[in-house]
Amino acid sequence: MRSSLAKTYWKVNAALPSTVDVSVGNGKFIKCSASKPKLAVYKVENELNAKDGSMTAAQLLAQFRTALAPQGWKIGLDKVQPSPTESATMSKTTGYVANKDGMQLQLLIQERMSDVPAGGFMDLYSGCAKLGKDQKNILAKYAPGDSVDLYQPTKTTPHPVPTGYPTGGL
Repeated sequence: MRSSLAKTYWKVNAALPSTVDVSVGNGKFIKCSASKPKLAVYKVENELNAKDGSMTAAQLLAQFRTALAPQGWKIGLDKVQPSPTESATMSKTTGYVANKDGMQLQLLIQERMSDVPAGGFMDLYSGCAKLGKDQKNILAKYAPGDSVDLYQPTKTTPHPVPTGYPTGGL
């Protein structure tokens, strides 16, 4: 599950527009959902920031759609996300989603404020699955605030695919 998602992650990452800064990916196993507590998904999350301070959320979304369409990702409004909101401390934020090959790509894009460019998060999820008899231990190792798998390219490993457990093992 992790290897398959990692391969897709690196394809998506390579297609992202050069006008966007993408943080190091953080991967982890999490519960699938409250309605499916015995299943888990693997998720890789990145923070996104437009390099151009004048880029709007609409322009950022258009660039993602253009860049990922050749791979078959059709990005649409995420109807599960709450309505776009805006406050004095947070810019307008809207969720978008695309599904392909049993995986889900989610974008959470924040509108730019004053001199701060549009940005947000990109999450890639595997499908729900059982992790076997070690599921409880695996999920505990990836609990909030604990270890994550880093998707950080190096010269020797430009597209790392984590295969073990996070720091400390099981």
